Amino acid sequence: MYLDWEAKVEQNFKVNNVEDQRQVDLVVVEFKNYVMTWWHKVCKDNFQGPSAASWMDIKVLTHAGFFPLYYRRGLLLKLQRLQQRHICVNEYFKELESLILRVGLEESNEEKITRFISV
Repeated sequence: MYLDWEAKVEQNFKVNNVEDQRQVDLVVVEFKNYVMTWWHKVCKDNFQGPSAASWMDIKVLTHAGFFPLYYRRGLLLKLQRLQQRHICVNEYFKELESLILRVGLEESNEEKITRFISV
């Protein structure tokens, strides 16, 4: 899944203290098939070349190109309908936290607690 890949890439950059331009190089070298063709067109249309891009540029552009709006809406609906039912509290909390992070909601601890106990 795209969001998992993005999180893993960011974690690797942080752990390895990768500089900005090196981040672009490391990400782009992994592009294959259609994504590589798409990236070359994006660079041609938006930058002087791949070196003019940043990791943030890549994230913004890949979100626009590969992360459909209906996916976020689907995650929001899943979050809204999430219930503990027959799963343990720990698993329920992990699913709740995962959905909040994937959707990109920024909630205080109080808001998370309210969401957690409201179901």
